[in-house]
Amino acid sequence: MPQLQVLLGDASSDSVADPFGSGFVGTITDGSVTTARVGVMAETSTQRGSLYVTLSYISAFDADTRVRFGESSFATRFDPDRVELRAGGQMAIRQNSILHGGLTVQGALSDFSDDNAVSVTGGIRVKF
Repeated sequence: MPQLQVLLGDASSDSVADPFGSGFVGTITDGSVTTARVGVMAETSTQRGSLYVTLSYISAFDADTRVRFGESSFATRFDPDRVELRAGGQMAIRQNSILHGGLTVQGALSDFSDDNAVSVTGGIRVKF
């Protein structure tokens, strides 16, 4: 199943703590980002649940975030071209309960070992 998604995001704050512990308070001056994701998803059903896997290419059109501390401005930049792999599923454990979970691995195309993220989710859904 093909997938296409466009995300628009914006972060703002007037009270960013100095990461070096100087006590200065900063302001985010550029926290906007536009991201596009193109991918494919495969899903299969089992007798008691389902399994899925998704592979996506992600591109950020504005990968900079700027923070100003007094007269100094600092930029944080991440690699705008990324790849993401998601896998997970769900399984009925009782008539009214479902166990679900997933794993997501994302990394930069230019240097995957230096700019990556891993997340794990899971839980139990109970219907009353």
